[in-house]
Amino acid sequence: MFAPTFIEIAGLKWSDTGMAATVGRSLSEIFRSEKSGRVIDARDHVLIGKERTDIGRPHDWGYPIRGIIKGDWMYVENFEPTRWPGGNPETGYLDCDGGATKTFILDAHRQNTADPYWALCFGMRRRKNSSISHTIATA
Repeated sequence: MFAPTFIEIAGLKWSDTGMAATVGRSLSEIFRSEKSGRVIDARDHVLIGKERTDIGRPHDWGYPIRGIIKGDWMYVENFEPTRWPGGNPETGYLDCDGGATKTFILDAHRQNTADPYWALCFGMRRRKNSSISHTIATA
């Protein structure tokens, strides 16, 4: 999603990059706008996807999800609900960068296995999840 933006800001033409053609469009018009809220009416949704990999997960299998966010709604489909999103616990959740936040959340979980933040960051996910996105943003 960001490649067209980076190419435009660098002053390049897509054809000069050597990359395959893309249907993606630059976001620079939005970033440069003085408006708030929806800047371009036609851009009323965001498509999301992720293929995480973990050297600690059996067969180095990824964690594939796809989703759409439109208005106040978000829909995400998790194609492998039996896999851990941040990597397997026994390998230290290696698909999540090591840092202060990860350490804090894992320590909190060791002290209280019902810790809700651990579940949000590292817990298993349902196959399909539909929710109102502003509840996530303000939680």
